[in-house]
Amino acid sequence: MNRSERLLEVLPPLDWSKVGTDTWTDGIQSIKSKGGLRAIWRGIKMNKTERTAAINRFFCEIRQPEWWQGDDQSHPAKEHEPVSSLEYKLKNGQFVFTVEVAPPLTAETCKLEHKLEFLKPLVDASQFYG
Repeated sequence: MNRSERLLEVLPPLDWSKVGTDTWTDGIQSIKSKGGLRAIWRGIKMNKTERTAAINRFFCEIRQPEWWQGDDQSHPAKEHEPVSSLEYKLKNGQFVFTVEVAPPLTAETCKLEHKLEFLKPLVDASQFYG
């Protein structure tokens, strides 16, 4: 799959009857309903392609339950022009340089802003706290 074919998975709304519980219970119940350890052993003996498809089906049943009856298909993200140099470089697999700057200990930011001017041409993304 190339970068432009990345998919967006659509998850169902939250099942409020399961809030506060984990999903292991659903997974274990699903394994039991398919034959328990025998089902796992059948999966182990499959070739890689069949095993991957079986695993995807298994998790799809848990993540896309019948009660939802929604769209369970993945959808490619819409193509668009990059909105920043960061997005352009990430999309094209280029190296990016990011910087994280903590605020100065005083309310005086002029010196910090002056020093940051030197970094601007080198930085693709930044996070300033303050």
